Amino acid sequence: MESFSYRIVLLKDESQAAKAEKVRPQATLTFADGCVTIEGAYLSTSFALEKTIYQTYPMTALGAVRQLQGRLFQFSHRVDGETVETFFALAKTEEEARIIVGFLTGNLPDALLEVIEKYQEKRNQSQQFMQKVVESVPIPFVTWCIFGLCTLIFLGMVILSYGESLTSPTVEILLLLGADYGPLTLYGEEWRLLTSAFVHIGTFHFLFNMLILLQSGDLIERLYGHFTFAVIYIGSAVTGSLLSLTFQPVVVSAGASGAIFGIYGALVAYYLCHCRQLPVILFEGVFKGSLAFIAYNLFFGAIVPGINNWAHLGGLLGGFLFGLVGCIPSSYDEFPCRGHAPLRGLLLVSVVALVTWGGLCFLWEWTKLVE
Repeated sequence: MESFSYRIVLLKDESQAAKAEKVRPQATLTFADGCVTIEGAYLSTSFALEKTIYQTYPMTALGAVRQLQGRLFQFSHRVDGETVETFFALAKTEEEARIIVGFLTGNLPDALLEVIEKYQEKRNQSQQFMQKVVESVPIPFVTWCIFGLCTLIFLGMVILSYGESLTSPTVEILLLLGADYGPLTLYGEEWRLLTSAFVHIGTFHFLFNMLILLQSGDLIERLYGHFTFAVIYIGSAVTGSLLSLTFQPVVVSAGASGAIFGIYGALVAYYLCHCRQLPVILFEGVFKGSLAFIAYNLFFGAIVPGINNWAHLGGLLGGFLFGLVGCIPSSYDEFPCRGHAPLRGLLLVSVVALVTWGGLCFLWEWTKLVE
């Protein structure tokens, strides 16, 4: 028999149910081979040490099982017909409480058991998929190299400014370390299109971007591979800077957020290319989470002054385009995308170079017209 696990809030008594409604589950019930295993911590009270449990009971030793109200259910451990201990718990949903009670009593309808088994099969497919991805690329070292470079530049900026850059670095030091600024970038210092993605304006800006980079870069580098991921990141940083210069040419701009939006765009591209073959339960959540992140941050950037939304949008569009190139041609079961790797790598670099050159040519002509 396969195992089925459910996250629960384990209560010391029924009276705790009301205050536990919004508490995150800290324990797990696992059903396997005719036994139930309870593992985790009870709901703690103020100033009390957290009580933990790890016990396995045969299903035949359980009794007094019932769903009390909503998500709340109870069951007892019995020995020789005598109740040894009674457990109270909250399931994540009322439906899950009904399923757990069905497991505990052995009265699950066949139709419901079939639904549970299909769900478990999908979850196993997702776990196998992620295991294969991680085995193909054990260490996302490009992500960590980007993080290390951004960290070194930020520490250098803090040292050069005698600590002032922790909160509000000056324009002079930002430009010294490579921030983007139209009058410089478009007149001989085009390298700022890229270097600005490694410079950050203050501690919060740095920490927030690095946190998102480590969370998202880990998966996306493993899906695309080291080289493709690096090119997508660099290309997205450049397209973010190009769009920013188009609409805000005299604003000093810096930060990795444009490139980070780019790797989210690449993730959306990957999903659209392989959505029919990928484990639904995994990538529906990732895809929806990515769209929510993009929508929230674009909206937040539109209403909060000082946030360069043009760089976000430029990085997003660039990352989506480069992501499409980066996973075609390839099959979904290659991790990272390896099919025709040299040809695809050359094509991707060419597209990034073409977009960069085209963007610069447009900006040079645009500045001439403005002048």
